[in-house]
Amino acid sequence: MGGDDLNDGYFEFEQPILTKKRSIATAPSVNDDGGNKEGVSKKKNKRRKNSSEDDIDNKILVASPELQAQYLSKIYRKALLGIGATASDETAIDDLTDFEPDNFVSLPSFEFSKDGYAPYIREVVSSMKVLKKWTGRYKQGESRKDGKVRDGGSPMVIIICISARRCVEVLKEIATLKIRVAKLFAKHMSLDDQKRMLSEDCPPIAVGTPARLLKLAEEERALLLDRTEVVVLDMKQNVKNFNVCTLPETSVDLAKFIFKTVRPKMEQRKKELRFGMF
Repeated sequence: MGGDDLNDGYFEFEQPILTKKRSIATAPSVNDDGGNKEGVSKKKNKRRKNSSEDDIDNKILVASPELQAQYLSKIYRKALLGIGATASDETAIDDLTDFEPDNFVSLPSFEFSKDGYAPYIREVVSSMKVLKKWTGRYKQGESRKDGKVRDGGSPMVIIICISARRCVEVLKEIATLKIRVAKLFAKHMSLDDQKRMLSEDCPPIAVGTPARLLKLAEEERALLLDRTEVVVLDMKQNVKNFNVCTLPETSVDLAKFIFKTVRPKMEQRKKELRFGMF
């Protein structure tokens, strides 16, 4: 559940891999008659539908911040209202404004079809020098901006993936940056070890699944976004053409994480915290 679906032994990698070129789908051809030809199976119809969805999700990477804001707003509300929210929760959700273009990183010249994850990270952070020397933890007794004292860590970049398996793939892709990364998903590290790492020596980048990020942020109070600059939604699709925003098992936890953790900080810190999509 929530993307934590990895078997033990999948972490046998040491060397970074070169990022493969990421293809951007082109719009599928459509018949002008507006109907299905006789004899076409339901299976083929389903495949055509998945192809269309794949096209939409890939194109959102190169879309304008305005379209990305509309895309996430629609999915976000749908996921929150689909979890059996109480009347008061529904009122709170209805009162939410949609995401704004300013909530998203704008990279009009970045070529997603050619450039990889490592170059993308270099583009979205304010400074690679700061990233390499990042101090995302709060020292014991140190007060946050709201005056509260809390142990915990705030990575500069948080990457949210559809599954633990995808997290491992991302770790390999960004290994060329030679920067420490917090592995915030199940199987590889225990929850206690993840809490300790965030509190004592928070890495500059965190890669995780919605379920574990939500738990670390809301239940354990170990993951903070006080200093985080970018929350990246990894839009890589699984074999069924779902991404982290659309897969039922991850979309709800993602929406909760955004609703309870990301959005409040985004409103508080304005343009200091933004979404990215890769």
